Amino acid sequence: MQRRKVVELVEEKELPQTLIIGGAIIADLLTQKLEELSCHVTKTDSYYPALGKFDYIFQFGNFSAVEIAQKNYLKTTGKILFIETEKEVLPEKPGGIKIVRIGDISLWNPDRLVNILLKTIFSSNYEIVNVRKISSLKKDIYRKFTKETVPFSRSFEEKKPIVENHNFVPEVKKNFLTSTNEVFPKEKQKVLLVKKRHLVSKKSFAVFGLFILLIIIVGFSAMLFYVSSVKDLTGRFQKDMAASNPTALLIDLNEAKNKLFLAKKIYGVSDTLLFPLRSTTFMRSIGDVLSATDDLLTAGQDAFAFTIEFQKKNSGFINQSSSLTQSDLDTLNQKIISLQKSMVLAKQQMDEVDLPYFPKDDYLSFLTSISQRLSSVSDMLPVMEKLFLSDKPKLYLVLFQNSMELRPTGGFIGSFGLLAVDHGKILDFKIEDVYTADGQLKGHVDPPLPIRKYMSQPNFFLRDSNFDPDFAASSIQAEFFLNKELGKSADGVIGFNLFVVQKILQTVGPVKLPDFNNDEINAENFFFKAQYYSQNKFFPGSTQKRDFLTAMTNVLIDRLSSNKGFTMVDLLPVIKQSLDEKNLLLYSNDGQTQDLIEKQGWGGRTVEVKCLSNSTTREVNDLSNPDKCYPDYLSIIEANLGVNKANYFVSKSEAVEKKIGADGRIVTVLTLSYQNSSTPEIYSNDTYTNYIRVFVPVGSHLDSVTLNDVPMSANDVDLQNYELDKMSFGFLIKIAPENKGIVKVTYTLPRPVTTAVSEYQLFFQKQGGDKVAPFVLSFTYPPQFSFSPANFKSTSGGNTGEVYYSTDTSVDRIFAFNNSIQ
Repeated sequence: MQRRKVVELVEEKELPQTLIIGGAIIADLLTQKLEELSCHVTKTDSYYPALGKFDYIFQFGNFSAVEIAQKNYLKTTGKILFIETEKEVLPEKPGGIKIVRIGDISLWNPDRLVNILLKTIFSSNYEIVNVRKISSLKKDIYRKFTKETVPFSRSFEEKKPIVENHNFVPEVKKNFLTSTNEVFPKEKQKVLLVKKRHLVSKKSFAVFGLFILLIIIVGFSAMLFYVSSVKDLTGRFQKDMAASNPTALLIDLNEAKNKLFLAKKIYGVSDTLLFPLRSTTFMRSIGDVLSATDDLLTAGQDAFAFTIEFQKKNSGFINQSSSLTQSDLDTLNQKIISLQKSMVLAKQQMDEVDLPYFPKDDYLSFLTSISQRLSSVSDMLPVMEKLFLSDKPKLYLVLFQNSMELRPTGGFIGSFGLLAVDHGKILDFKIEDVYTADGQLKGHVDPPLPIRKYMSQPNFFLRDSNFDPDFAASSIQAEFFLNKELGKSADGVIGFNLFVVQKILQTVGPVKLPDFNNDEINAENFFFKAQYYSQNKFFPGSTQKRDFLTAMTNVLIDRLSSNKGFTMVDLLPVIKQSLDEKNLLLYSNDGQTQDLIEKQGWGGRTVEVKCLSNSTTREVNDLSNPDKCYPDYLSIIEANLGVNKANYFVSKSEAVEKKIGADGRIVTVLTLSYQNSSTPEIYSNDTYTNYIRVFVPVGSHLDSVTLNDVPMSANDVDLQNYELDKMSFGFLIKIAPENKGIVKVTYTLPRPVTTAVSEYQLFFQKQGGDKVAPFVLSFTYPPQFSFSPANFKSTSGGNTGEVYYSTDTSVDRIFAFNNSIQ
């Protein structure tokens, strides 16, 4: 019988995973010792990119990175050791983090230091171990960074000459003199000794010069290394910022901090040894760069570390699984303010920097972009607090304004939602079709004249409630219909259009709708898909619009609350831009909240015809002497009354000519050029039936209105006063598919301008929901005036008597002119 061979199975054990961050030469010896202890070692300078989970982590410097590593890279049963090489603020209770303070790493015997580190991490003691060493010769340099006086290093004091017995020196001297006596007479020995002293002096000077040159080369090389690091990290930071990855951003900051520490140490040594060069522009510029960067990185680490915690804690806010807290918002605001102050100081210092090869423009551009992003967040936080952190439940009416069917505040209200919030938590959000609510209206309400006149509609409903261009007035009207139709009272109104959703899709990327055959919706096809799913075979009472909007809302909420790349904090800049461009509008019944909204210009209010002392901050000027400033106003408000989505196909440009005559009268020619690119064979009934209202200062005289050079009858133009200081010229035009239309409105302002006027201001107010269009302003005046742009640059080439400027209609704009002849 054949004997069966016995095979022994040996189970291969997984080696402990160990990570070493930083440490330079010490890290090499530590790696060798750990591998002898059967550990698998990964050695790197940063946590970027993510490296997985580890049993042991050694972090040299930068305690804020340790806290992130403990949460993201350390196994549950693992141990982490922080080695402090530079004075840092450490918690009294490390919270599971072992800490050893070693001071200047260059003063340590590598073997002894490694033994201390291994003994500390493998022990059960979590007390802070303080064995810090600092050289007496480096004491002044070290104080620049630690700002404290520390004892001299014992190890440095122990460094003594290798040969301590100097008895051989007289013998050498004796032999030397004996040999020279045999060759030279005594009178020449003195000459020889003098020459030798000169030779020694020259050699010493040469050595010293080489030493200084070496220091300069090392310092300059270190600066080039730091410049290269700045370029690399700035590019990586911008990439991570675009990807909305705060964890990666914090790792970038930590890595930059480590490299900055090395650059500062080298600069400190160079600054001390090259003290005669300390006052040079080069040395001062290096110091300014390092100082500004250090303050900025410290504030950035603090802000982004909290932002990560804030996002984790509040990621479920929009899907109703968690709530915002007052303390979280207050802390986030404080961190942002601190970081903004550091950025302002950094930009001021960088403006004065003059260094070869330093990417100053890129650095300043980078700071500006980050500062704008932070401003978006800080501007939004007070409004969020007022809207969502109330001490009692609130109900907001959310108007879905379809900008493809343009109406005065943003678009036709085809659907609406009811948003219930309480103490920072979303309780409920339901979307309804507007026709379902309008069908429950009991009684009769007269509609605005154009709706009754051009749509033959005798009744006024919620769907048409936004006919007033002032969003606050339209919101009050919408709340009225909500109460009469559904018996509900709202605490405020939020209106947004399709451009907001498109911006969100540009941020979060394409999404798929499970309820619509997994169809992919992205920023490019959103308008078409919304039109298709909402309007295809639509009839009053159908739920397809509501179903599509509900599906889009749910999938976007899921994407934003999943914490996978995009969060509510990342959405704030998108919201801020939408508010600035009037694609998102807010109204609150609470007076304090409404004042805050209007202060930011997010309430969609029609402004008073007044001069502003500051065209940027919109502060109202002292009008005790109105003849010193001439205020002008213009707003073009359109309403699609064609019961279609023609605005999807319509493009427009606007031109405004202001002509001051010899008598001071100001004549305005407004030109609106339209093109309807709809194709009748594909889209039927897409004639653009547009009721236009041109709002101007009250008392203005309408001279003429033409459509394609054909004058309109005075009976076809509605003249109506609006509020106390404005009036409107209203008329209907129709532009068929594949056709163009040019509208010209000529009018004269109510009073002439005199040479005593020192300033003229035109406030152009855009319509919410309207597409961004080219805008051209021309301003001509006679010789008795000398107007010049105050807040923009003319493109007229310096020609006397005329000013030209091209821009767009993305936001409200103030065009200010100074008159130097008085």
